[in-house]
Amino acid sequence: VSSAVLSAGLFFTYSRDAWLSLGVAGILLVGIAAQRFLQKKNREMDFSFFSPVLVGLLACTITLTTLSFVWWDVLSVRLGVGTLHRLERKSLDERKEGVREMLSLLPSHLEGVGMAQYTRVVATEKKNPAKFYASEYQPVHVVPLLVLIELGVLGFTAFLIFIGTRLGGFFTQKVSGHSFLDIAFVPFLIIPLFTDHFYWTLLPGILLWWIGWGLFCKMGS
Repeated sequence: VSSAVLSAGLFFTYSRDAWLSLGVAGILLVGIAAQRFLQKKNREMDFSFFSPVLVGLLACTITLTTLSFVWWDVLSVRLGVGTLHRLERKSLDERKEGVREMLSLLPSHLEGVGMAQYTRVVATEKKNPAKFYASEYQPVHVVPLLVLIELGVLGFTAFLIFIGTRLGGFFTQKVSGHSFLDIAFVPFLIIPLFTDHFYWTLLPGILLWWIGWGLFCKMGS
């Protein structure tokens, strides 16, 4: 039941980041469940060790398939099926422009512009009379790039060390040493970093990301 409710919640966010993370997590869980099953010496009629995963994935699949069928008109627009609609194309263009803006500012701000100061600096340096206030600009939709421009080279290095040590410890352990929930956390912590900025700029996203890392580290300890 919880798998169906959570997958329905992710569907109605209409967030491609969440959908992609859920899909990658599902693929990982199926692959690792199959690997553990094949490694067992006695495999006859013994599915108990990963049956909760299969039940959860089945509930997610049924829920998402049903919702996709009912709300296909909205879903197809969000996914750009057939062609990109005007708002989706505008969103992609704005994200590309945000990356170009950040890269143009980086050489003169290698020390960092400060936490949550990126849009203020963009507004100040671009001096666009049509977009005078910082609130009229968006942060770059790639968290590592946003960390680099706001915290500078040293802060960006610390950011990479944190993630690298956490994931390094995860991947150097045997797969059998991790729970399925532990494994499923990885896509949700990493993939949205490269598709949006909410893990770094919005309070709910910040809380979600750091609570997620806390749970991930606790489960892996």
